[in-house]
Amino acid sequence: MRRTGAAGAWPVRLALLAPLLLAPAACGPKQVTKEEAAEALARGAEARRVPLEELPVDPSVTVSKSVAYECEGGMPVTAIYGTGPGGVPDVVLVITGYDIRLTQAPAASGARYVADVGLEAGKGLVWWEKGGEATLADFPEGTDSLQTAVVKRTCKRR
Repeated sequence: MRRTGAAGAWPVRLALLAPLLLAPAACGPKQVTKEEAAEALARGAEARRVPLEELPVDPSVTVSKSVAYECEGGMPVTAIYGTGPGGVPDVVLVITGYDIRLTQAPAASGARYVADVGLEAGKGLVWWEKGGEATLADFPEGTDSLQTAVVKRTCKRR
């Protein structure tokens, strides 16, 4: 009876790995066309390896400024102001690893932005900014954010 130790198994392992070692290009990301990328984005699928200059661009989406705030309790918030799809004024808040897009809503003073989905399940989010200060509030989904919002933190521009 012949025993095969680690040294004897080496040629068998190499033979099993040979197809993988000889075809590295087949393992890499797939290159896609501009049309395939647009179709994938329309379906909500992830587009892979598309050169930046070939990505579909909505000229109405802009960024006008990015502002860093510090909220009560030392919580950092980055607010990226601009316009969203269709030219609608919006802000994207970067809070504790989450990016939340809020659209502009009527305000008696300052700029008020609202999203139906917030940081907590079942609650929307309000960002109300005026003169370098802002309030971060939430409200129950499906209710009037102006009437039911509860201020969670006040924030100041850094």
